[in-house]
Amino acid sequence: MTVITKYPPQPPPHVVLDAANFPRIHANTQPLSGRDRFARIYPNGLPQVYKMMAPKSESDPPQIYVEDYLPIGFYTKPPPSARAVFSTGNGKRPFREMKHILPARRIHLWDKDELQSVCNSIRKTYWEHMGAMTQPYCWDDLWTYFDAFDLYHYGALNLWNVINQLFHENVIIFSDVERESANLIGQWADSWIQLAENQRKLKEWADKRDSSIVFLLSHEDRRKMGDIPDNLIPLVASALKTRRALLLAGADNFRKKRDGPNDVLSACKNRSFQNWLGKQAVRANSIVFLLTVSCSWRTSL
Repeated sequence: MTVITKYPPQPPPHVVLDAANFPRIHANTQPLSGRDRFARIYPNGLPQVYKMMAPKSESDPPQIYVEDYLPIGFYTKPPPSARAVFSTGNGKRPFREMKHILPARRIHLWDKDELQSVCNSIRKTYWEHMGAMTQPYCWDDLWTYFDAFDLYHYGALNLWNVINQLFHENVIIFSDVERESANLIGQWADSWIQLAENQRKLKEWADKRDSSIVFLLSHEDRRKMGDIPDNLIPLVASALKTRRALLLAGADNFRKKRDGPNDVLSACKNRSFQNWLGKQAVRANSIVFLLTVSCSWRTSL
């Protein structure tokens, strides 16, 4: 008979407080030479409870934190119920365990753009899991999405921030019928454009007044898309035109014009949820879209 040892849930990384009153470090507390960059990468400041290491230069914002929030047993003894949906590709890849780990290590803290890129990549890949996502209340909730390898190497605090951001984005998206509809249209368009035949049709389409781009859609395409009200047809056309521009320009050239990853508030302001993630790159077989390939910043203490 196998004896399963139960461990109490690990507490959250910090006490859950009113976000508006959460004690934070802001740019105006930093040396004058580093305030602009601090404000750019941490527009909402940094929670005071983060164990940030001093930067090498006073003109640089702190970007390395000490990851020692969790005991070794958290990583080496994951619960049997750990699904690790994002890490395993919803069960298509094996759960990776960790046996030999350091109790404390230095980790690069994902800034505003890095965090948004990771969230966008996950949302685009696993959009069907977004609707049922709940707000995490303790570290153990991360096992629903990540395996021990990702939690250890990317940093549990970084991934805690990812899940919280995805949850709060979901609240914004699903609280408005038009936003949710536009978001679903964008997801459908991203799936539709994966077929080579559909890419060919988009490239060959000529932008003429008497030829709407939605006429490219076959009867089967419309059936799969479902019943779209007339007032949402312009959103379908917008989604197709944006993805056509991406195909013609090439992904790299298309993204050169962007200052950073698209975010939910910009999509709200521009009413462009159907195109929010259309330009988002996704790394194959990875839970995240990292801005740097090198992981040299992950070093031990």
